[in-house]
Amino acid sequence: MLDRNNIVPCVDWFRGIVPIDDVREFCAHLEQIDERLKLDNFVYDGRSMLNYKKRYCHLDVPSLTFAFNPIDELDEGCLYANPNHNNKHILFSLSGDAIRYLGHETLKTLLFWLHSVNTKCTRIDLALDFFKKDDEIVWIMLEGCKNFIAPSKLALTIKGKLKRSPVNWKCYVNRYPDGTETYGYDIGNHGSDHGMFRIYDKKYETLYGRNRSRSQEMLHSRDYWYRAELELHSSRSVDWSGQAFKYLVDSDFNLYAVYGQCMSEFISFEFVLNSDAGHYTDCETWNEFIRNLIANHHFV
Repeated sequence: MLDRNNIVPCVDWFRGIVPIDDVREFCAHLEQIDERLKLDNFVYDGRSMLNYKKRYCHLDVPSLTFAFNPIDELDEGCLYANPNHNNKHILFSLSGDAIRYLGHETLKTLLFWLHSVNTKCTRIDLALDFFKKDDEIVWIMLEGCKNFIAPSKLALTIKGKLKRSPVNWKCYVNRYPDGTETYGYDIGNHGSDHGMFRIYDKKYETLYGRNRSRSQEMLHSRDYWYRAELELHSSRSVDWSGQAFKYLVDSDFNLYAVYGQCMSEFISFEFVLNSDAGHYTDCETWNEFIRNLIANHHFV
């Protein structure tokens, strides 16, 4: 049975192209949602962002940012996007830090508004956080990764969905100073067109990774924190982030249901042995594993 006190889903990243050309108009809408998002609270960064040349970052959380290609590149004060540019309108991005800064209710209102103006979502990360050490789900997922998708070196290729070669499967061990070891798995590549699935020790990352300066603030009194994360993108061949964004709005922000739906739809694999073996097998075991995990733990 799902214990929602110990298993918590969240949106951990959002990026989208907002079909508004006027930056002042865009920020006026943001300010109606939350006064912290008014234009005065953003500062010109001077760096580009992806394929957008002019970037503004929030004073309190620099990873809360937007960018655009100005209609007049020679005017430093230009706040109007060029609708004739290949990358048009305004690119808006919220990292996990920015989402925590805004809070759940503001994020929900913000994403509903972005959807209402036909924003194209280009990336969305959905995370499932586990806070109970003896909960069997983390062990089940780690064992599933270990037993169902671990390729032997040069022995097989993966086709379809997130994973397309053995290079895109990673197992790693985190070692704490006290000798404790934890395991994690990456399936797919960060930032790829197809996205990525990760299950890892979030406590370890917070204590020893890029967030270590804020570790106590993030960890509170938790002695255990694992995360299973879906990073979904939009590309020419797939629109997983856009579909997940639609699911989120259509479900009235039911993160449990959306996470389960995306897991069951976007995490499936085919295993193909190398040509020398001359043998093909479908990885139905993994797909069935995911379906059962979603059903048995009520991610619906």
